Amino acid sequence: MVNATYKRQLSQSYMILEGETETNSSYELEILSYNRITGFLPMETEVSDGVLRFWYDITGKQTFSDYLGRRQMDLQLLSKFFQALEDACRTTNNYLLEEDGILLDLDYLYMDFEQKNIEFAYFPGLKEDIRGLFRKIMEQILQKLDHDDKQAVAAAYEVY
Repeated sequence: MVNATYKRQLSQSYMILEGETETNSSYELEILSYNRITGFLPMETEVSDGVLRFWYDITGKQTFSDYLGRRQMDLQLLSKFFQALEDACRTTNNYLLEEDGILLDLDYLYMDFEQKNIEFAYFPGLKEDIRGLFRKIMEQILQKLDHDDKQAVAAAYEVY
């Protein structure tokens, strides 16, 4: 289980995650801390009171859940989500990261308003099966679909 808190410092906004993680992989921590990986939120780590926290820079971004609260998901946005997820999975492989670390939940996905990109949070050591998480996020997406967009509905249900 992952717990999120939010903090604002001057002109920066952060999502801070902590939870059960297997932090045996210092490799994952180093890769994420020292590289700006396309498709993922920039992350820094902090240890205080014996607790490892992950700070994600969410400045200028909005959760995908909030973004979809103002509009329904059409075929174009659905395609953008699928492409972003495919790119994120390929990127994890390029950096030798586990796909299971990708947090697939609309509350942990962010829309970058400047570049109009979808960015994922990566939680090192998360041991949740990405296929199960994908099923859950598809259930969330099915509720946010523009049901007048027949192509979007057909595509979403076909993938689900």
